[in-house]
Amino acid sequence: MTREEILENLRQLGEELDALGMMGEILLTGGAAMCLVHDARDMTKDVDALYEPKPIINKLAWCQNIRTGRQNIDVVF
Repeated sequence: MTREEILENLRQLGEELDALGMMGEILLTGGAAMCLVHDARDMTKDVDALYEPKPIINKLAWCQNIRTGRQNIDVVF
């Protein structure tokens, strides 16, 4: 996933949470952080993250064709 794809997925997730009147919190780590924060790589194969509220974000992620793991969102586009 490229930097732009990660940002687009996060934007969509934010819009969905906003539509539900909720706020979420996501802490990105690993390759996604290297792409977005440090500009150290062009892409990553998954997005490692700690996030809340887990039940809502998991449901929204599945609806966006993203499968979720324990503390990991793996993109399956």
